[in-house]
Amino acid sequence: MPFQGEFFLAWKYLKPQKTIISALTYTSLLGPMLGVGILVVVVAVMSGIPKELEKKLLEYNAHITITTDGPLNDTPRLIKYLEDKYQVKASPVTSGPFLLETKDQDSDVFVAKGIIPELDEQVSQIKKMIISESKAEYYLKPNQLIISETTSQVLNLKVGDQILLHSPEKYRALLNQEKTTEEETSITLFVAGIYSSGIPDVDNNFILTHQLTTNKLMLLNNTQATQIELAIEDPSQAIVLSKEMRQDHYLQELVITPWQQQHNIQNLTIWLNEQKQLMVFVLFFIVVGAAIGVAACLFSVVIQKTKEIGILKATGMKPTAIIFAFLTMGTSLGILGSSLGLVGGLITLHFRELLAYSLGIWDNELYKLKHVPVDYNSGEIALIFIISVLICAFASVIPATIAATINPVKALQSKG
Repeated sequence: MPFQGEFFLAWKYLKPQKTIISALTYTSLLGPMLGVGILVVVVAVMSGIPKELEKKLLEYNAHITITTDGPLNDTPRLIKYLEDKYQVKASPVTSGPFLLETKDQDSDVFVAKGIIPELDEQVSQIKKMIISESKAEYYLKPNQLIISETTSQVLNLKVGDQILLHSPEKYRALLNQEKTTEEETSITLFVAGIYSSGIPDVDNNFILTHQLTTNKLMLLNNTQATQIELAIEDPSQAIVLSKEMRQDHYLQELVITPWQQQHNIQNLTIWLNEQKQLMVFVLFFIVVGAAIGVAACLFSVVIQKTKEIGILKATGMKPTAIIFAFLTMGTSLGILGSSLGLVGGLITLHFRELLAYSLGIWDNELYKLKHVPVDYNSGEIALIFIISVLICAFASVIPATIAATINPVKALQSKG
């Protein structure tokens, strides 16, 4: 059988034995194992962050936001114009900072997003974020609000609890020494539901109310809003549609912002891709260093087995057969080490949440996500595996060549 002798020789030198060579051989597996494992984890997480962040932002926010310097007037007419001409879904929103006070006198400033649930569900996916008992709680009434899971924990609130929402107009009136009453500037609300967006910036700062409530606290009438949110069929076309809308004479006084520019997702994606490329570049050299370890292991085999190699050559074994045997050893070590690294990397990704938070290496504020996302790209993982194996195979060329050029006479005279 062709190459049977070469494979036998490679297996003989690789199989576990109680010798220093065997110890060096299996220690050399650590290099490709760690290199491939870390690369798989880094590539999967770095690829997952921008995709998950984009998904979360599009669930909570609109594809296009329309604002102006002051409140938008006659929003029903504007919404009808937008829906008829641009075939979009539109929802009026009134948002602003408010002081939330609990029954325990705890208070904090939140941005209240006043929505009309029936219209908002066509634009955002907030309804899917409700984690309390019934999704029906999303259809809140003017005397209700929805808070985040984070807020409920910090302020010790649950569904049914009562809070007091103060208007900033109250403090402005006090500063201007205007007469005002508690009823005009604060409203008692009940917690109707709890949501979780998975985005710390949102969960830490936003509460949801009915638009009638925020309009009343901000002294606006029912046809006004601070912004209009639009949803389009293809979110990736938000920038193109925004440019078209800015050319519309009827909309020229308005500020039209696509979601990509509003949240700087493009800048974050570019930064993450740069970080990913840098880390892959650095880890590539770790794999190269691992391959050098494999080569060093094979060098030790050549030195220790010099006499045996000389005997094989003296009995007629061709130099190409010896080269093939050592290349088989290097490739086998690369395959075994890379396979262990791949398995280890996938296991690490499975327990990524536990590891990331226990080791303190995940920053919610930096990546704007509560959970560690991953994106398994089979093509990238296969490429990492193949490149690692090839590097180990190429690293074995030099010791294989040296083994093939051993002089049988000198080898038989050696003490190896």
